[in-house]
Amino acid sequence: MGARKNVPAIIMVLAACWSCMVASNSVEPPSHAGSSIAPASIDPAQLTFSRLFGVQELFWNENITGANQAIAIIDTGINASHPAFAGKTVYWKDATNESYATARDISGHGTMCASIVAGNATDFKGFAPDADIAAIKMFFLDQGEANAENPEADAAISYLLANAATMHVKVASLSWGDDNQSDGNDHLSHSTEQLVDAGITTVVAQGNFAGSLDHVAAPGTSRKVITVGALDQYYFRVASFSLPGPTSDGRIKPDIIAPGVEILGANANTNGYKTGSGTSFATPIVAGIAALLHEKYPGLSHYQLKNLFCLTALECQFTNGDPDVNEGWGIVNPAGVVMAKESTWNKTAPIFVQIAMNRSMTRSFFTRVALNSGITHQISINYMDPASHLPMDASSIFQAYIFSEAGDEYGVPRLLAKSHDGRLLFSPLEEGTYILAIKPLPSAWYLNEGDLAIDIEVVWSQSLIIQLSWIIGISLAGSAVALVLVMERVLINEWKELKKSRMNAFLSF
Repeated sequence: MGARKNVPAIIMVLAACWSCMVASNSVEPPSHAGSSIAPASIDPAQLTFSRLFGVQELFWNENITGANQAIAIIDTGINASHPAFAGKTVYWKDATNESYATARDISGHGTMCASIVAGNATDFKGFAPDADIAAIKMFFLDQGEANAENPEADAAISYLLANAATMHVKVASLSWGDDNQSDGNDHLSHSTEQLVDAGITTVVAQGNFAGSLDHVAAPGTSRKVITVGALDQYYFRVASFSLPGPTSDGRIKPDIIAPGVEILGANANTNGYKTGSGTSFATPIVAGIAALLHEKYPGLSHYQLKNLFCLTALECQFTNGDPDVNEGWGIVNPAGVVMAKESTWNKTAPIFVQIAMNRSMTRSFFTRVALNSGITHQISINYMDPASHLPMDASSIFQAYIFSEAGDEYGVPRLLAKSHDGRLLFSPLEEGTYILAIKPLPSAWYLNEGDLAIDIEVVWSQSLIIQLSWIIGISLAGSAVALVLVMERVLINEWKELKKSRMNAFLSF
């Protein structure tokens, strides 16, 4: 949109293979010949995601299921009578001129998204199964296609802003975007950002390749929202349809990625389920995880959560250890968020960690650590083979990072240092709490047939190299001061002798 602020753009639902989805009461996962890890990690036909995300272990077993909140789905509507939504409150608003008084879905897209985030049938669970749903319809039928423009988006967002408190909405899931690339300074992005400003965690789809669109479009270009791309969980790479960044002004988007290929969800036209692919369906996965984290940590703000999502994310394909325009910071990692919130290291003694790639709870390590400024810290990451207990070089498999506890003003992580040859060497500018992260590089997922395990010893020290430089510097400074004092004494004595000789000469005159 950018320069066309006053011209409504066509807003599209973002399902890559919507027309290819087949309704069924029982959908078997398709066969894929890709990485042996990915099909074992996720079973999209059952939507458990247990091995990849640990939702059962982290949240459901602790009775954290999204209760006492609603998740807003601004979309094409909802089939509220579908069994996936039995027993839950579904708030309804049609923000278009169609003005349907009771809930309905004009294409099925909204029903699918709502079920992924909060479905709760006997044979089907969304990520936050006990959350209610605020279904706000912003799409209308236009020659048989779901369509929307800026006025409909504005009306839907305004309704949510006015009623979020009453409906107990903490998270909004937006699986749509317009047909223009943007720098985030456009009408649709600014309109969406009102949700963030109101304290609602706002999760937005990155978008799919469609027509001439080849990079992320509004509102996914917004600096404030959490923008989600799609992971192809079968081949364990970024999905081929997931639009890359950057934004038109060169910023990295997406922020994170989540599974988006052949995801199972409710079929609005039957009592059954079907699969679909698109960043549309990666987005409610992240929104559901966000709702669970808000329940576990009630004081967590949108920007705090965005920062944690990004700095704990795990790379799946790209190898430079930095965020990139394909997968952002990486795969959403709720186990890492919980660890970063709850683990603390006091530095006085080494810590021992085992990273095991075959379990969601142990693929990475995060801990909070208090650091002083004006001191150069060294953190050594010592890798050991758990079978032989002998040291090994794993610096090409894992990388360690130090992040500031708080991200920047938009929740983007502030990276202080990355490890080199198993060592972090850094000097914080400010005293405070930082987050130590140890994360696998993409190659780690494939080693040992996806069953790689490594023992890690983490040791803190004040850098001896820097200490020696300080001693040398202090010694040199001391020597310089002594030399100045000696020179001053010599000059004073010479001046006294000169003054005395001049006095004697005067007297003799």
